[in-house]
Amino acid sequence: MAKDDKKAIVDSSKDISKMPLQLIYFGAPGTGKSDTIDRIVKDKPHTRTTFHPDSDYASFVGAYKPTMQSPNSTQNTIQSVEDLAEILKAYYNDEELKKVGGIQKFCLDYYPYINGEYMSANVSKLLELAGVSDNYSVEINKYLKFCKFLPKGKDDKIVYKFIPQAFLKAYCAAWKQMPEPYFLIVEEINRGNCAQIFGDLFQLLDRNKNGYSKYEIAADDDIRKFLCSDIEVGFGALTEKQKKQFPKESIWKGKELILPPNLRIWATMNTSDQSLFPIDSAFKRRWEWKYVKITNGYEKDDEGNYKLKDGEKIPLNWKIETNGQDWYGFIQQINKIISNMTSSADKQLGYFFCLADKDGIISTETFVSKVLFYLWNDVFKDYGFEDAGLFKYMKKEGDKEVEEDLTFPDFYDEDGNAVDYVVKQFIEHVMDWRGDDKKDNS
Repeated sequence: MAKDDKKAIVDSSKDISKMPLQLIYFGAPGTGKSDTIDRIVKDKPHTRTTFHPDSDYASFVGAYKPTMQSPNSTQNTIQSVEDLAEILKAYYNDEELKKVGGIQKFCLDYYPYINGEYMSANVSKLLELAGVSDNYSVEINKYLKFCKFLPKGKDDKIVYKFIPQAFLKAYCAAWKQMPEPYFLIVEEINRGNCAQIFGDLFQLLDRNKNGYSKYEIAADDDIRKFLCSDIEVGFGALTEKQKKQFPKESIWKGKELILPPNLRIWATMNTSDQSLFPIDSAFKRRWEWKYVKITNGYEKDDEGNYKLKDGEKIPLNWKIETNGQDWYGFIQQINKIISNMTSSADKQLGYFFCLADKDGIISTETFVSKVLFYLWNDVFKDYGFEDAGLFKYMKKEGDKEVEEDLTFPDFYDEDGNAVDYVVKQFIEHVMDWRGDDKKDNS
């Protein structure tokens, strides 16, 4: 990506309405895909997740998970403030409990739910739903403060509770703050099995001209119960104004799922084919795609100092003596070699594949462990070591130098430290490489 192109992507964030609803940034590793997204969404509400081979529908959407519950509560079935209000009504109207204080007994038994350990309930709303005078709100709040200091039960037990994951968190947050934009960011989208992870949510990715999902899907019972009952995350405490943001009642009641037009799902994807899942064409066509080209990640100012895009000046040097070759010069040259070997851009290196330290220095150790390790294991191993000149070096033996075949262990000495002069020779061979070397020396 040219410098001006990258700037245009960042500047376009000023008008979110013109940006794609579903967008995948793709390119070689280290080209700044995640950084590009982060520059746009860092000051905007968003949820971020990363796909990996073990990701599935439950880890993306939500599932029941074990959690601890106090033994003095019989509240396994409590999922909403309405449930809690029914219990309060029963305590308040019970003649026997009135003798000992039904309101106080209710606070004692259900303190973890009223005060937010398992669920957060607005006391005034709770009293209103239970048909109890709001005059009791002062008494309840005082007693809750008292309950806070009571010891918790020693025999807490494990119960199962529905725990929302990245998709449901973003889905609920976007609906609640309509029409303000909300982002769901998926890093490394092709490192997981998208068909398995998205499941029936795949249908929601088709959007109409207004930005809503063109086709709704029915929510399963677990998701429906969560959406219509959870107060903090779901839709359990929607105001009447918020409910009017929904095109139909079945959505805020959790019966149907439809993506709102303010929810943007953006992702990153490395084009390297190492340990990745293929993405089918039906899934691909539901996304816009933005290629992030390998480019120089830093600019020089008038004084010759390198600076980041935000203007922070840093020197960018190699600890290795490289005869004046800068980092980007090496990146350009090694990518020519990779392209020649693989006939593809998939294995090429981006500018940020190997990061300099706080002083802007790429040390020998970092270069060997990051760059050379990658080249040896993911490029040269699969596409050959026969290119003349690249894999030779002059080995020091006493006062003599003997030409040897270059292997990865040669970059380290007996103590496991990177050897500067071996690394330097390899870099020099890379910078001197020409595409016809192999043919002329065969």
